[in-house]
Parts: sequence; structure tokens; C-alpha cells
Amino acid sequence: FGSADQKLFVQADGKGTEFSKGFCVKAFSRDLTVATATGVAHNGAGFKPGAIVIVGTIQNSVHCSIGFSDFTTHISLSSYDTGLWSFNGSAEVLVAYNDATNLQTLTTLVATADGFTGVWTKTNSPTGTFSYAVFFLR
Repeated sequence: FGSADQKLFVQADGKGTEFSKGFCVKAFSRDLTVATATGVAHNGAGFKPGAIVIVGTIQNSVHCSIGFSDFTTHISLSSYDTGLWSFNGSAEVLVAYNDATNLQTLTTLVATADGFTGVWTKTNSPTGTFSYAVFFLR
């Protein structure tokens, strides 16, 4: 049996069950100067997530982004240009803004057995490092 803080889940391959907390938090970062990249792995969850919450910022800036995804629906809320906020209810899960025209976006998420992959798309010439935490939910 599992411990008191665990629940019984079906394994990602569907061939058995396992006890798990059902969530995991991991930290990641993205150098905003690098080119657009597909299939960027965000691993370490220890299970195939059913949903994620992501919160990130460019250090020492007013820019912040919060994203939600169940791998079908993606929603983000992001700050840019002197504290203005943008709500996006389509493909963008995260938006790392330097300003309204220099940014990177995280889209096209695919759940994997240990986390997810996504596409980071660079627009113009963003700078800095975007640090973010991912809350994986089973």
C-alpha cells in the first residue's frame, strides 16, 4: 500500500497501477536569445501529466506570465510594457515578454510519460533568461 499522502493511479502505459502524490513541481529556464525550438522537453514529473500550471518571470523585471494547460485547452496571462497585462485563451501557454514586440512563446504542448514537450517560438530579439516553475498534475 501507499502512504497517507498518496493516491492510487493508473500507470501512463495503462498496464498497471501505482501509488503517487499526483503532483510534482520542477524549475526550468529559457535563454530568450536562442532560436525557435520544437520538442523542448520539460521532464522530471515521474508520470504523464493530465494538466500543468506554469508561473515564470524575467529576473529583475516587471514581466510575468502564468499559464494553464490540460494539453487540449491552453490559457495564459502575461505582463508586458510597464505592467500592462494580456490574456490569451488560445495556443499560448507562456509568453516571455521583453516588450510588446520582443518575446518568446511556449505552445504546442504534448504530454509525455515524464512531463511534456513544447515549442518555444522567438519573435524579434528578446533578451534575458525566463525562469519558470511547472506544477505537474496527474
